Amino acid sequence: FFTARPVGVRGGIDFGFTGLVRKVDVTAIRSRLADNDVVVLTSVGFSGSGDMFNVNSEHLAAECAAQLGATKIIYVTEGQQLMDIRTNKQIQSLRIRDAKSFLLHNGIDPKYGLEGAPLPENGDSPGGPRAKVTPTPESAQDYRFATLNIMHAAIQALSKGVTRAHIIGPYSGAMIQELYTRDGSGTLLARDLYEDIRRAEVGDVPGILEIIEPLQEAGLLVPKNREYIEQEMKHYHVYTRDGMVLAVAFLRRFGPHHAEIGSLGVHPRYRKAGRGDTMLGYMERVAAAAGVHTTFALSTQTMQWFVERGYSEGKVSDLPEARRETYPHHRGSKIYMKKLVNIRDLDAEELFRCIDL
Repeated sequence: FFTARPVGVRGGIDFGFTGLVRKVDVTAIRSRLADNDVVVLTSVGFSGSGDMFNVNSEHLAAECAAQLGATKIIYVTEGQQLMDIRTNKQIQSLRIRDAKSFLLHNGIDPKYGLEGAPLPENGDSPGGPRAKVTPTPESAQDYRFATLNIMHAAIQALSKGVTRAHIIGPYSGAMIQELYTRDGSGTLLARDLYEDIRRAEVGDVPGILEIIEPLQEAGLLVPKNREYIEQEMKHYHVYTRDGMVLAVAFLRRFGPHHAEIGSLGVHPRYRKAGRGDTMLGYMERVAAAAGVHTTFALSTQTMQWFVERGYSEGKVSDLPEARRETYPHHRGSKIYMKKLVNIRDLDAEELFRCIDL
């Protein structure tokens, strides 16, 4: 079901009959699946000339998932877990850029495979990611290498279009728990939808105004001038591409458990591409990571948009006290609120809405 090619010579080392995936026979696999067959691939692949190569199984799975257009890929470990050293708890989810940073911290370049790449003796250097691989009792180095290999393969799959990668343990019920429960059983890796979003800077103000001024004139947003935005800059985030501001939103915290999302707007030329969803999702993630339990938004005309994204209508009395005092009664804005549970729930919502850049 696939052809292979040699790794060749890298760093002066001839890898002999170690191979890489050259091409996956997608048509043949889909034909078998359509007949309700189970397709099992081995790590042995042949080149066009008939030479036999040993291909890394994790990377073969990643390549097949990508070429088949799969939305998920699931890796089962030998029992090792990825742990957060700050809490000594398993990491439930990672964005792709964080996973890449973890590989680099452990001496692995995410752009290349692990063939011949030596693992450092100690990956706990200052300034590195706050994560570690917790092995089961046997060979710690082997388990560590295996985990890094799986992470590298998962990153390759995500980079080629797969939406989610799950890394779970070899336990009874682990897969069902991972896929059908809120907290899962392993670690979820996801493509980073937010790599072009950052905190706003003074130089972004003209672009922000270009987006929100037409919305203010239409009565969709409360008027805000340049001075106000510059003064409140720390609350604003922008979605940029090649230096241009494509979307904007602010997130303002009220007390320990509430945060308001507002001034959400997308440049007219770049609407209908899911960027409003992306900005909302990012704001919710920032809030959830900060320990906020409830986000809310005030709206006079886009109420249904928020309802479709999990918000429900509230009352002025539901707002935190500081926001009740400044509520614009003259506008009669509707209040929409959403309970944030955890990052994995937000991941699931993104997958359901098929948000993409």
